[in-house]
Amino acid sequence: MEALENEALKKTDSFLSKLQDQLGSALSALAVPLDSMFSKPSENTNSLVDNLMIAGKLFVDMHHTISLHRRFLIGPSLNPALKKIVEESKIDSLLYGEDFPERL
Repeated sequence: MEALENEALKKTDSFLSKLQDQLGSALSALAVPLDSMFSKPSENTNSLVDNLMIAGKLFVDMHHTISLHRRFLIGPSLNPALKKIVEESKIDSLLYGEDFPERL
């Protein structure tokens, strides 16, 4: 039964990771119009930039929320010693932080 649970967890985490990749791509796509607006400002630039920034903030928040959910799902399957290290880690470009291998 544990093997089935671990496989389901891996599939769920993989799915969520792919969603995060898509959100990252969407954030990158926002950079194109923002760059264009800053290099050639027009009368509408401020309102357009404001709307694009709101969209960007929402994407960033969604990305972070998915990271927190992934950690929540993975947490119960960790051994107690590893769990303490994981709980103290900060999310950066990696789910458990770039310095996770050193702290491990």
